[in-house]
Amino acid sequence: MDRKPVIGLVASRMIIEDKPFIGHKRVYVNYPYIFALEKCGVLPLVLPVSTNEEDIRQQLSCCDGILLTGGSDLDCALYDQQPGVNMGYYDSEVDRHYILATQIADKSGIPVLGICKGIQAINVAFGGTLIQDIPSQAKGCIQHNQATESTCNSHDITVSDKNSVIYQIYGAKNRVNSFHHQCVDKVARDFKVVARASDGVVEAIEHKSGTPIIGVQWHPEMLSAVLDEKSLQLFQSFVDLCKK
Repeated sequence: MDRKPVIGLVASRMIIEDKPFIGHKRVYVNYPYIFALEKCGVLPLVLPVSTNEEDIRQQLSCCDGILLTGGSDLDCALYDQQPGVNMGYYDSEVDRHYILATQIADKSGIPVLGICKGIQAINVAFGGTLIQDIPSQAKGCIQHNQATESTCNSHDITVSDKNSVIYQIYGAKNRVNSFHHQCVDKVARDFKVVARASDGVVEAIEHKSGTPIIGVQWHPEMLSAVLDEKSLQLFQSFVDLCKK
């Protein structure tokens, strides 16, 4: 039997607020990520939170690719800013795990896919910055935190780079779901913006060369749950890169 590709899911962490374990921390990934990867014939492997570089290297040594899942806000100290009044909850250790895993993966030639918070972590890992709160900082912005079901598409994206992985899947224009209030601001040096929303908010970035690294601001894993063809194709394209 052929070995299945192993994709490491960089986990988030939450504080339990209900009895009997109030205050305990739980490491987790949301199930739709696992569902989408398993549909592509992958063995998902949850990577617990760590800030020890050697431990993270050992985590990644088991993986053919890594997926940076969505989550809370990213610690603004990681991109040398002070917190604005609308900065949300963040977990610095989780955020450093995202950053270190991305940097180590790049040096090891391990492909990376970042979703929502994941695209933001990719950008920060390579020297970029974030808009901490779109509604208060981006004049004329559209709604990016939709008030409807997660499996409904909310707004359009325009894909500008015909040579990008995103263009091959989504074409020049498509519609995506949206659940975020932070986004990429200054783009990291070695990356290109390949898609934006109508208000200019960055929706997808890709590594210009070297290790395949892709970040999207929407949630294809949620759309994969209802077997959305393009969302599943995005995961399959990433898996194909990992197989190489």
